[in-house]
Amino acid sequence: MWYEENNITKEQFKEFSYKNGLNKGDIIFVWSRSEYKKGDVIIFEPNMDATAKYPIMHRLVTYNPY
Repeated sequence: MWYEENNITKEQFKEFSYKNGLNKGDIIFVWSRSEYKKGDVIIFEPNMDATAKYPIMHRLVTYNPY
């Protein structure tokens, strides 16, 4: 399983907010942070040359600043 290969236990996964994703109509509040941790949801704007039209959301499953 992908989670086990990335050292995420079932217990850790259950602690993540939005473990089942977001649903149409959900409202999210977004603010900037200077530090991130495993499980955080990040949103970024695609660059002008990208094929993506809308902001992209991902959950951090690993974090290595270097």
